[in-house]
Amino acid sequence: MLGPGALMSLDLEGEVSTAEPLDIRLKGQLNPGPSFVSKLSTLASVKDLFRDTPGKGIPISISGTLRHPEIGFR
Repeated sequence: MLGPGALMSLDLEGEVSTAEPLDIRLKGQLNPGPSFVSKLSTLASVKDLFRDTPGKGIPISISGTLRHPEIGFR
């Protein structure tokens, strides 16, 4: 699944259940565009996210249910 946008794109793989409780298990990369990164590059937390994965985006996972998703980075 690929979700392109003006400031970033999202590339995910995994499963989403179509039966209740609509479980989600997705992993992938959040890929900010250059304009997004340049605006936030002065924040230490943003620099930390890119330090270990230069040019590869930010690892992201989405799990839980559709009503109560949990989003994790790294």
